[in-house]
Amino acid sequence: MNISGTKTAVLKIENAEKSDTGNYYCHITGICNELNSDTLELKIVLPTKIVSQPSPLKICAGETATFTILAEGDNLKYQWKKDEVTLAGANQNTYKITTVKTSDSGSYTCSVSGAGGDLISNAALLTVNVKPEISVQPVSQNAAKGADAKFSVTATGTIETYQWFKDGVKLTNGLKYSGTTTSELKIVNVNEADKGSFNCVITGPCGSVTSANATLNVTSAVIDDLTEKIKIFPNPASDIINVEMSDFSIIELELKDNLGRIVKSIKNSEQINISGIQPGMYFLTIITKETKIVKKIIISR
Repeated sequence: MNISGTKTAVLKIENAEKSDTGNYYCHITGICNELNSDTLELKIVLPTKIVSQPSPLKICAGETATFTILAEGDNLKYQWKKDEVTLAGANQNTYKITTVKTSDSGSYTCSVSGAGGDLISNAALLTVNVKPEISVQPVSQNAAKGADAKFSVTATGTIETYQWFKDGVKLTNGLKYSGTTTSELKIVNVNEADKGSFNCVITGPCGSVTSANATLNVTSAVIDDLTEKIKIFPNPASDIINVEMSDFSIIELELKDNLGRIVKSIKNSEQINISGIQPGMYFLTIITKETKIVKKIIISR
């Protein structure tokens, strides 16, 4: 028994339980008479307790998000909040968001109040992911034999991986390719074997999307009467080398030493400054969209 003092002026109930709820009075007996005390009502309420916390969610835009909390106690009331802001009408132990949007992402908590006290749940983070979509497709291109080529793709959404393919075959990084798992694929020193169709598969937690195919065509580095179309002056040179090409636009100038090391390069220019380079024999590579030409250069002072 958890009750003591039943025949004294003080009644004590230890470890009170729900079953102890009821009306209590004391019957007092004396030599001359008997009487009863006033009746007192004892209500035993259960302490408010969270049995199961709401769980964090990672879902895709357009799906349904459901948060649930399990609690014990008497006269329980619930109120959900997002980022500490009260959510109107969210006063059940389950809170549901249909057709979630990225703006629904945030931290959700539930306040539980009852006769036995008030509690606040742990925060549950809602992450809303979006299926990838391509905004800029890779573009077909021509590359001169021996030059480099690049394909790029731009996408929005929740992206986990990129993977480039050539003619349906997965590409890996190596001497020929780099950036095979990024948004930009680079192909070095292209040749006839590099011709083909390239595309990229972009994958995220909500699905994947495949880019349009982009074709790489490899053109010959030899152009008829090319010598007549190129003017390089002065040569020998001491500070500035000028390059003139009729009918072609220069993408890049690269100056290499006898070991093939690039000692100077400049993009979209018809001049290259050599004032800080040691005298000697060098090779100037002229890169255009159509071709790649190498000319011997002498630097003297």
